[in-house]
Amino acid sequence: KRAYELARQKKEVNLQSRPIKILGFGIENFENNKLTYKAQVSKGTYIRVLSETIAEKLGTIGTTINLRRTKIGKIDLNSAVKLEDLNCDNWKEYLIPLTQIFSSYAKIHLEPGQKELFRNGGHVKIPLIDENEVIVLDNANECVGFGYIKEGLLKPKIVFI
Repeated sequence: KRAYELARQKKEVNLQSRPIKILGFGIENFENNKLTYKAQVSKGTYIRVLSETIAEKLGTIGTTINLRRTKIGKIDLNSAVKLEDLNCDNWKEYLIPLTQIFSSYAKIHLEPGQKELFRNGGHVKIPLIDENEVIVLDNANECVGFGYIKEGLLKPKIVFI
């Protein structure tokens, strides 16, 4: 299970230490022994652990009371829609194409036969260097799924049927 799921169940979570990058950090407010900060961090950073570490370095204890994600990749709050503005008729207008969300991924276009092989879990020969994460598209530029290339073979990771 994911760490946040265990934490919500009030179970103790022992996380393995791993390197992270703090790309940006700013204190927004410090009042009544409560620190509000904004941080831009690398993938895999646990903000709750960051808060505890900051408190520890200051010689005290601390916890996260409120957490708000303001950006994921190139998608930020300016792309957000209020729930009260969504309805059964307009929700599709607000969908962001996967190719835009994952624009930093290498793109692989498959022919119809390759597409079916990929969708069925098969490996497709791709004359490219190894890539950890690729977005897989068909001839109509529709997302078929996600995969990775290893030793000249495209292998499925997530497949959309």
